[in-house]
Amino acid sequence: FLIARCSPEADTDCGDCLAGTASMGGDATECTSCTKPGEYSDTDKASACKLAPAGTKPSENRTTTELCPKNHFSIGANDTCT
Repeated sequence: FLIARCSPEADTDCGDCLAGTASMGGDATECTSCTKPGEYSDTDKASACKLAPAGTKPSENRTTTELCPKNHFSIGANDTCT
């Protein structure tokens, strides 16, 4: 994410978003939490959140995915297994 733009006195200063968040674009001035249904980010420096695939849901801290329990399912991009 962008901390400060380039100026005559300084180079552009950027920060890194941690797992569970993403920069969501080149002009972003802060990290965005991956909190929409099914979103997660499993790496630092992510530029976008990922969507949990079918059969999984995001972990509570949104840094990985978890398999749905036996006899439950998720169609993907969902926070729960039913």
